Amino acid sequence: MDDDNEEYDYSDRAVKAVSLIELLYEYHGAGGYLHVVVDDGNISHNLIKWCLTENEEKENDPELKIVARMVGQFLLLMTNAECAAALEMFHRK
Repeated sequence: MDDDNEEYDYSDRAVKAVSLIELLYEYHGAGGYLHVVVDDGNISHNLIKWCLTENEEKENDPELKIVARMVGQFLLLMTNAECAAALEMFHRK
């Protein structure tokens, strides 16, 4: 993620991320291994990658594994400001 100065960037990508996060929570009410990112706001690349590794190695539900992988990889494409905006919008709902 970029080290940008904006606190929130409500881009189209951030809006799309909210839909993906909602899908993740449909599969797992607590967010699976990505709850560390989504619920706690830890949006660093390193932590997202750690969550993805945990998901790949430990998740037993194949559908949840795929959805979590998609969400995590999408978040890795985003800036910090976009991730922060996506999480803010998700929690606001």
